[in-house]
Amino acid sequence: MPFHLQNPDACVDSGLKCPLEKGETYEYKAILPVLKAYPKVHVLVKWELQDQNNEDIICVQIPAKIQ
Repeated sequence: MPFHLQNPDACVDSGLKCPLEKGETYEYKAILPVLKAYPKVHVLVKWELQDQNNEDIICVQIPAKIQ
């Protein structure tokens, strides 16, 4: 199920300085709210960062649990 971020642009308020340069190392920070209204579930989170052409820069899957 898609989870829409409040600010989906990684170049704004995430610690990245864009445009990104090939061969450089970057640190990306994101804060996700976990509301009490969310159901208690185990999920596999798929996190993607895409460039201006909607091509994946990185794609990871992270096991997560809301309890």
